Amino acid sequence: MRTHIITVLACIACIGIGWSIGRLGGNEPSLADSHRPNADAAAASSASTANDPEAAGIDPATKTGRALSSLLAASRQTNFFFRLRDIALAVNQLGPDDIKAALQFAKRSKREESRFLIPMIISQWAKLDPQAAAEYSVGEKSGGQRWEREFSISSSATEWARRDPTTAKAWALALESPGDRRTAVAGVAAGMLAADPSGAFAWLQSLPAESRNAESYGQFFRDWSASDPIAASQKVLSLPSGELRTRSMSEIAGRWAESDPDAAMQWARTIGETGGRNRSLATIIAKWALTEPTLAAAAAKDLPAGDLRNETLANIISTLADKDMDAALALANEHLTGVARTASLREAARRLSYQNPSAAATFSLSIPEGANRNEAMSEAVRRWATESPADAIAFIQKNMTDNPSRDASMNAALEGWVNIDPKAALEFSMNSGNTKPDDITRRVTAWASNDPTSALAWAKGLSDSPAKNSAIAGAVGGLALTDPERAMPLVTPQLLGSISDDARRALGNIVASNLAKIEPTNAADWASKLADPLARESAYRTTSETWAKADPVAAAAWLEKLPEGQDRDWSTASYARVVQNTDPEGAALWASTIRDPKEREGVTVEVARNWLNTDKKAATSWLQFTTTLSPENKARLLPK
Repeated sequence: MRTHIITVLACIACIGIGWSIGRLGGNEPSLADSHRPNADAAAASSASTANDPEAAGIDPATKTGRALSSLLAASRQTNFFFRLRDIALAVNQLGPDDIKAALQFAKRSKREESRFLIPMIISQWAKLDPQAAAEYSVGEKSGGQRWEREFSISSSATEWARRDPTTAKAWALALESPGDRRTAVAGVAAGMLAADPSGAFAWLQSLPAESRNAESYGQFFRDWSASDPIAASQKVLSLPSGELRTRSMSEIAGRWAESDPDAAMQWARTIGETGGRNRSLATIIAKWALTEPTLAAAAAKDLPAGDLRNETLANIISTLADKDMDAALALANEHLTGVARTASLREAARRLSYQNPSAAATFSLSIPEGANRNEAMSEAVRRWATESPADAIAFIQKNMTDNPSRDASMNAALEGWVNIDPKAALEFSMNSGNTKPDDITRRVTAWASNDPTSALAWAKGLSDSPAKNSAIAGAVGGLALTDPERAMPLVTPQLLGSISDDARRALGNIVASNLAKIEPTNAADWASKLADPLARESAYRTTSETWAKADPVAAAAWLEKLPEGQDRDWSTASYARVVQNTDPEGAALWASTIRDPKEREGVTVEVARNWLNTDKKAATSWLQFTTTLSPENKARLLPK
């Protein structure tokens, strides 16, 4: 996963960003220090200011305002690649006083690049204060993607170990969660590489098996091979045969190929075990494809037939499509058939849509009809519509004849159009005669998230109709993203009674979520006053989830005071799902208190599966004696 994200972010650098993404690390400051960076970070900021005459003498609030203004301006770029470039440049200017506000901005963003924006900000923050970043990363419960947490822990640990390896090692080994401990250990070992690679390897080898895994070694050898691939390729042979060694060899091959593909290829061909050799060769070929896709395709033909060969060819085709669509199609037709061919074309269209969405839309027509083609087309026209909505709409009307596929593509284009001219996009869609109420709600929500006043005024100005009610619901939902207290009284029984079930759930969720981020007790109180059952359920579940991520102790105290019934069941289920990553035993105990049998069983099974992945021994022991689960589910879950 670490390698995958580095590759994704590296593409930003490849388009001319003068900012090194490097290794992502860190996270927003911890709750314990009131989100304030420590003295070392402040000193770093002062040094930075001293070298910037324009920044000297400017108060922190003004500098933060400027930083956020730069981020906001960058996020409004219509071209996806230029947007990422400008965002990266803006993030690189953030100081320690800007981090909290920048992360809040990123978490509110609904644009597709937000999944990259948060790691970028985290990376910048970690450069300033890796220790605080590492400590916060372990305690972070914001509910982001799993890779965000793993990167935050691993990469901030790396920065910490570069400065103070002794303290960083002690911290990593003291972590309670086995998964967090393995991730931190990998980061610390990588941080020790520059000063003492042999010592770092010896330390990694000396640890108990539960504190290291194939991911740990893979990361370690990948980083080592960046500076000394020959030494790394020799040391990897001391590992025992198996996945750990194969994975490490592949990581060395991939990193080595970035600087010297010929030497990497020569080394990979000498690997004795077949699995390690083929996997390493495939990794090198994939890297080679970035600069010489035709030659890489020829080399891929020598791989043995099977999934690895198909996957390698698919990567090459995707890369080639950026430069020569006809050549990419010819390569796919020559070497791939069936599912492998369709998957490669789908991936090629996805990649192309970032750089040239109109070309990607045309390329998508070459994909066999079905879900892959529809998804590729939707992705392309959505991005195209952020640049030229009229051309994207005209293309759909001309080339898409199948009604379901046409509708999906048109909806995607309208989603892109809403980002640049929401009023025009909504009026076009409503005049088309086949827009669903939930589509209106979703598009007005996107508009209101940036300009709630205009969106709400437009919605209220519509003539009385179901469309008006849907538009108002969307405007209220968008308003809740920035001002939930103002949105709260607008969620009336009359409004909830006039919109769809999905819209009712969405309003309960979006208002409660954003209220809870400010003051969870207010969100809980609001949820308790909702008479609509769907909005009430959504509000209770969301309040509990948001509160548990921010302060699990306070959330637990609130749960204990809730009277038995559906409200408590909904809230307890959400709470257990949040804390299962940090306290699986506690999550299992909470799940056992749910009165609804079906929900209790479902949540407990989820907690148990997650626990088995992180601490198999403890989870197995619990499973053997618990009476919460049915005998059938216990039998399925217990390791054979």
